[in-house]
Amino acid sequence: MPVANSEAEGYKVSGGLHGVGASVVNALSNWLEVEICQDGKEYNQRYERGHVCYALKEIGTCPMEKTGTKVTFRQMIRFYSRQRYMILMY
Repeated sequence: MPVANSEAEGYKVSGGLHGVGASVVNALSNWLEVEICQDGKEYNQRYERGHVCYALKEIGTCPMEKTGTKVTFRQMIRFYSRQRYMILMY
C-alpha cells in the first residue's frame, strides 16, 4: 500500500524505509532468514549473529502475481526481555 509523502518522510526518519530496523533485528538475532518473491523468481538469504551466511540466491520460481518479502528470525534471549513482536505488512 503506497503511503503519502508526509507519511513516508516520518517512516524514513524512524529507520524503516532504509532497512535500519531490519539491521538491528539482524544484529540482535541468533539467525535471520529472508525469502523474497519477485518477477516470478524466489530468493533466499540467511544471516547468523549479524553475519551473512551466503549471498542472496535464487532458489526457485513463484507465480508472477506473487510478490513480497518474508523475514523469519530467532532472537538472542539476552537482548529481548519479552517475546513480543509487531508485524507490519504492506
